[in-house]
Amino acid sequence: MNKQPQPLELDVRMYPPRQRCAVALRTFDALAPGQAMVVRSDTDPKSILFQLQEQRTLSFDWSVLRDGPADYRVEVRRRPSQGPSGVAEYLSWDHQRLDAILLEVRRSLEKRSCAETLPRFADFRCGLGRHIEMEEQILLPAFESVTGVAGNPMAVVYTEHELAHRACEDVEAALRAGDRPGALLQVESLREMLLLHNLKEERLLYPTSDRLAGGDRERVDLVRWMQAI
Repeated sequence: MNKQPQPLELDVRMYPPRQRCAVALRTFDALAPGQAMVVRSDTDPKSILFQLQEQRTLSFDWSVLRDGPADYRVEVRRRPSQGPSGVAEYLSWDHQRLDAILLEVRRSLEKRSCAETLPRFADFRCGLGRHIEMEEQILLPAFESVTGVAGNPMAVVYTEHELAHRACEDVEAALRAGDRPGALLQVESLREMLLLHNLKEERLLYPTSDRLAGGDRERVDLVRWMQAI
């Protein structure tokens, strides 16, 4: 995996609420294709998302790092191309983003304390939780309604999601207990679990969802709904 440049940091708390969307749009417009910014706010930044969806359609990816209630952080990436987005591109990119954060967590544990590592793991856990919500609230119901596939075949996905949540609880418990060796083992176990899970989704679920969604408009709408979770 190619190493991506560090995202720009944009703290909109220093601006009056009425100026925040405009500042975020200007900063986004200055990003190079593939570059990202992290927006920090003390209020839910959904208004920025809706402005991006309205005025910069097809130009960005949106992923939540912190979800309030007083501290919100969102990573916004400028997409490399202006073509229609889809499930496979958006959620596969989010897999890569989360993989990179979890790798940062492992490397941090190799050099730093559990307390120093915990905030970055909190970013990962929030992002993974949102990723799973996007799938369970939007993607999987849409997939099931079109294909009629439900029950046991889809139960595997939901079960693996639950296992991932439990693994995150184990990592966080080890970090809070200051158990560095234990945290490292739990992080590696979580990375291996997600590697297999992500491969199955990227090879089957995502491309099939894109194919069955219909046209470009339907695929773009799926992404917009998932972004707004």
